[in-house]
Amino acid sequence: MSCLSKTALDSSFGSFSILSRKVINEFLRFNERERHYLFVLRWLGFNIGTIEYDHNERFAGKSSYSLSRLVRHAFDGVFFQSTDLLKWIVTAGLAFSFLGIVSSLYFVFSYFAHGSSPGWTSLFVAMLICTGAILVSLGVLGLYIGKIFDQVKDRPLYALDVVLEHVDK
Repeated sequence: MSCLSKTALDSSFGSFSILSRKVINEFLRFNERERHYLFVLRWLGFNIGTIEYDHNERFAGKSSYSLSRLVRHAFDGVFFQSTDLLKWIVTAGLAFSFLGIVSSLYFVFSYFAHGSSPGWTSLFVAMLICTGAILVSLGVLGLYIGKIFDQVKDRPLYALDVVLEHVDK
């Protein structure tokens, strides 16, 4: 999840936190409906410390998070925090297009040198190049929509840690 989210998350930590009032106030400035707690805390950029403690087994009841709910929560965290997956789609599209162009050169050369089944070469090359072009187009469109999505979230531009008063002499 860390590779998609642009943020290094240590999976050994849970979401149990002790926060200062300053961090809580900045967290509450986020108007997003789907805010992922740990990502927002990391995004705020305040200093983070850890306190080690023994995490005991649950002595009564069971967790309200099922496996499907945990997976959905992880996907929400990745998809609502980053457009990196869309960049990977554009990269895959460019790779398919490049593969289509290289293979078209190979198959055209092979056709003139050795001959091949009629129609197979053109179908294969057209399929690779069209798949690449569609993936690139969808990825670029997704990146534009991702930029709009970032703007609509209306996140604060920055979080203030310390405010210095200007004193006139």
